[in-house]
Amino acid sequence: MRLAIQHFVIAACVTLSAPVCHALTVVRCEDADGSVTYRDHCPPNDRQTGEQKVPGGGANSPSAMRAAAVRTSPVVIFTVPACDACDLMRHHLVTLEIPFTEQNVDTDPAAQAALKAISGGVTVPTTAVGKKVVTGYNKAGLQALLSAAGYELQKTPPGSAPAASNSPPH
Repeated sequence: MRLAIQHFVIAACVTLSAPVCHALTVVRCEDADGSVTYRDHCPPNDRQTGEQKVPGGGANSPSAMRAAAVRTSPVVIFTVPACDACDLMRHHLVTLEIPFTEQNVDTDPAAQAALKAISGGVTVPTTAVGKKVVTGYNKAGLQALLSAAGYELQKTPPGSAPAASNSPPH
């Protein structure tokens, strides 16, 4: 009986193209300038600084929907070193488990030009989700862009309970 169940599971995995039977490995890559990206493998001149297994799923699973969002609306955060707001935005993305590319605009003229092109300025952090941007440490704005782009935000990060409004009642 146990052997029959094992054969059934193997056959099901092969027949169903096995998205639920395998996990995807995502690696954290860092280049010489300190910019960080998350990919399936690091480019030749980057060093791998971390790794995480992400479970697979069917075409309508949250992981498949997130993979589609990553392809169509990649997340890029433009930062500079020693920037508290940049650190907070980066931490927020990591907490939400959103894969992103980080561009250090402090010493990279190409990153500076890209930042100016997408936002019209040089405010950091600026976070791009596809072609839409949010500047500063704006968690609500970022989450709205991520949701609109199709990122499943199932987790509530620690300490992210809605803040009390300072505006007068209507």
